[in-house]
Amino acid sequence: MTVTVAELLGALRAQAAELASPGGSLGQQVLAQQLLHQARTRTGDEALARPAANRLHRLARIAGDPALNTLWTSSRARRRLASGFGEITALALSPDGAQVAFAAADHFVRLVPTAGTQVRPTPLGVLRHWVSALAWGADGTWFVTGDHAGDVVEWRRRGSATAGGYESRLLGRHHDYVRSVVVDRNDGSVFSVGDDGFLMRWDRGGGEGGRRIGEPGRGCLALAVDPATGLLCTGGRGGEVRRWDPEQGDGASTLMGLHGPVQITALVTGPGSKVVSVGRDGTLLAWDASAPGAEPRPMGRAGPLTGGAAYQLAGPLAGVICGTAQGRVMHWTTDTGEERPRALGTHDRGVTAVSAEAGVTVTGGRDGFLMVWDRSDPEPAGPWDIEVWTVAVDPMGSSVVTGGTDGIHRWAPAGGGPGGTRAPKPELIWDSPVSHLAFLADGRLACGGEDGSLLVRDPAAPADPPVVVRPPDGRRRTVRHLAAVLGGTTLLTVMADGDLLLWPSGDPPAVGVEAVWIGRGSGGMPAVAPDGRWVITVGETGELTRWELERPGAMRTLGRVWSRTRALAVTADGARVVTGDDRGRLVSWDATGLEPGGRLLSRRTGGAAPTAEPTAKDAVGAVRDGRGPSRIRSIAVAPDGSWVASVNDAGLVECWDTRTGRHTGLLPKALPRVVTSWDGRLLVADRHGGLTLLEVMAVAAATPTVTPLLFTDPEVTLVVDQQWCNRASQGRLLDFGALRADLSGGRPHRAVVPCPEVSELDRFRGYLRATGWSAPLVKPGRSSLRAAILEEVAEAVAAARVVVVTGDPELRRALGAVGCAERLTFVDSVERWLAPGAGGPVVPGEAEGGIA
Repeated sequence: MTVTVAELLGALRAQAAELASPGGSLGQQVLAQQLLHQARTRTGDEALARPAANRLHRLARIAGDPALNTLWTSSRARRRLASGFGEITALALSPDGAQVAFAAADHFVRLVPTAGTQVRPTPLGVLRHWVSALAWGADGTWFVTGDHAGDVVEWRRRGSATAGGYESRLLGRHHDYVRSVVVDRNDGSVFSVGDDGFLMRWDRGGGEGGRRIGEPGRGCLALAVDPATGLLCTGGRGGEVRRWDPEQGDGASTLMGLHGPVQITALVTGPGSKVVSVGRDGTLLAWDASAPGAEPRPMGRAGPLTGGAAYQLAGPLAGVICGTAQGRVMHWTTDTGEERPRALGTHDRGVTAVSAEAGVTVTGGRDGFLMVWDRSDPEPAGPWDIEVWTVAVDPMGSSVVTGGTDGIHRWAPAGGGPGGTRAPKPELIWDSPVSHLAFLADGRLACGGEDGSLLVRDPAAPADPPVVVRPPDGRRRTVRHLAAVLGGTTLLTVMADGDLLLWPSGDPPAVGVEAVWIGRGSGGMPAVAPDGRWVITVGETGELTRWELERPGAMRTLGRVWSRTRALAVTADGARVVTGDDRGRLVSWDATGLEPGGRLLSRRTGGAAPTAEPTAKDAVGAVRDGRGPSRIRSIAVAPDGSWVASVNDAGLVECWDTRTGRHTGLLPKALPRVVTSWDGRLLVADRHGGLTLLEVMAVAAATPTVTPLLFTDPEVTLVVDQQWCNRASQGRLLDFGALRADLSGGRPHRAVVPCPEVSELDRFRGYLRATGWSAPLVKPGRSSLRAAILEEVAEAVAAARVVVVTGDPELRRALGAVGCAERLTFVDSVERWLAPGAGGPVVPGEAEGGIA
């Protein structure tokens, strides 16, 4: 089938946000992978499937890198402006709706246009803490942010809209974090309310500090300005809506009314001095700011509404738009009374911010997506819109079962098993909500409910009453995780308090029978041995513990994980345990505990930056807190051990070859929630009824037997100080390929060049990856880069030799204090790897952001 140039360009534009994300440069096969995935999700792109698949097969065969071939998917393509940066904490559209400024969990403030050909978000700068509020000035050349450090910062554009960047200036500081920031677009006044209870007005003319307008109290959560009168409105935990005159300055306010005995999460203003208050319980009330004391008009209800709100004045979405904690984007028109809102669509996690300007509506969520809404008819995230919390593959391998708030559904592809290229349709088996599923050996299905119940049902006889293993117990003893063990004949539950319990699962129902107590962990996800005779858990202090189920209380410690761990898996031969942590690392452990420590299989290098102030001590601790997009949520291991896959908060499905360490990544159109192996293939489930089956190419076929995940540890780690090399090269070309080859000496190695996250270094990072180096992103600034290098070296030198290329005396002193000096080598001259004469700087100069 022929693909026209116009069709290819349209497909590339539709994939622009994914290809511009941090995961868009994980190998030469990424473009073919993304286009093939899009051909399975976007109507009109079906013609791309065959040429994209052929290209992917050729690349996998020639390069030998793993590749992910989308066989089928039930997900639907959605329009995203950006993704892969972690939770969106604040955003605001410019007054003309042409661009959106947003902040993510890595503390960076970025700017991205809502239309046009530029799709890569431009980093403007970084703040000390999470940005919690953002508002634009009337002319679209400046905006203001408020963060959790209490700082109120102005960002002003230098030069024209197409040239120059933004410069930031501190306007003032609250004593506690900023709740809300607004700008009066009539006179440019900046107002903010903080958790210190103060309502402030800030001087943009260069003066020091600000002026206190009043004290609405520490319970004040929302702030809005009436564009018609310039009056301010506040709302808080007690449900009071108050009006303030910023010109009086006497601290007096007027009570407009009480929203109700409920917390107000947002206030928005519309034409004619209309103010809309949004309650946490999902209620919306419309107030007249010019008539204090007048009864508000109910607008509708849908909740809980915790993700901000915006008033759209133009276009098909005119009205009030709110976000819910479940991720739904709700729309109310304002020309009627009590009404039911329309759901425009969904994020894959809760909505965190909403902005509407000039007919353009943008939302941000905890899923890291920046999404554009430009239509008034509902658009579900998938054709089925089924909530998926858990996935289980039946023992025969012919179908999978998903569970969530919408009940339990069976997905059975035509012909049985995960074959074909057409996604199966879900069949509702039971409409009872469940949070956990596990198949027993006889084909029956164990179901764990949010109410603490534990039931066993027969999918072949859905009308039969369930076997009640454990009656509902409310939230007093909630089941956190569920697994079938001991050959699939018994159920293991991990309770919220950490208890590991074994339950009978046979007939007749054994209501009231006490479970067998095995031990106590942290309540985290267990990994079950292939024969079900032991499980692995992670304790509250990081102990990786093996529990023998046939001998209650018997346990052994395999080691200690390096960061919070949410995902575990055991290889098919039971020899190795794989863990995935909040720092994006996959680690392989000996399941017997005889081999000390773990083997680092992989580390995500394209996502989270340090999230604390730019000092060595703080930056090291911040990387470990796992608040960036690198958190691994679920992992799966191939039946033959040839690959290991993970999904993380950046939305990436990543897959590693366990023999070579090479890896690739796919960024689906929905945030992956669960990943599991199905008949040697990779099954990915997202929250809203999206199942995607991936074939892992160029890996499984080359590994005929079970591989116990013994990827060779690097004998040496190479770490390069990019900024010092930039100065030392003096504009000459530095050959990083030769540098890596000479320093490694042909030994197994890992090569790292931490790079500041500035757009000018994008091509340089591509060059590094092409020459075999990884280029993890760090915050701009010399101290941040020093901290990142210190973190890399401190971790690597504990197990292997490390060669550091730097001549910075301060950095060398800090590295010398790490310990293991006998394993640490410094290279303080790069002259031998520099091209003679001026070859054009491969390492960018100061003007391009290389030196901070």
